[in-house]
Amino acid sequence: MLSGGIGNNEKYIIAVILILVISTVMWALTKSEIDTNSLNQIKTLETQYYKNKEISKASFDSQHGAVWNAHKQVLLDNGLIKPDPIKVTPRDFAKEIDALKARIEILEGK
Repeated sequence: MLSGGIGNNEKYIIAVILILVISTVMWALTKSEIDTNSLNQIKTLETQYYKNKEISKASFDSQHGAVWNAHKQVLLDNGLIKPDPIKVTPRDFAKEIDALKARIEILEGK
């Protein structure tokens, strides 16, 4: 929708996310139930895109991603999966200091 409002595709994405979040919070679903709900949403999307040609490829891709992102978030919120670890690359400060000293020497003409 170009007029700045929310189009049907965006409404659908919002509805999917709300359904997943609200249903899980209200009834504390098991992982299997959450997986089934998400798979049903994906099957509906696949029917709309592949069989009925009701939505565009871009809309399908966007909604597909939204369903799986919401699925992962619901699992995280219910403690059914652990968050991905944050990778921290240790810095080699001695090496960085040596590189800076070398640049200073070049700039000073030494």
